[in-house]
Amino acid sequence: RAYRFPGGSEGNLYKWKRGIGPLEQRIDNISGNNQGPQSNEFGSDEFGRLLETTNFDQGFMMVAYGYEKPDDADAFMCLLSNAQFLD
Repeated sequence: RAYRFPGGSEGNLYKWKRGIGPLEQRIDNISGNNQGPQSNEFGSDEFGRLLETTNFDQGFMMVAYGYEKPDDADAFMCLLSNAQFLD
């Protein structure tokens, strides 16, 4: 079983750098549904914890292909490879 985050149209616009760090310091993303603000209360760390506490075998994080560049995807993979939830 696999889980993709963010799902649906949110994946087109999701900027992962806005979804890391302390909650009170996170900047809203843009909603893929109405182009309005999208809260980052659930980000990369929370996704990792979700995978740890459920029976999903794999998790897939989306990098916004409309905004991000290959270097952003590479930086995200470097972050995840050093993240505690992947140890």
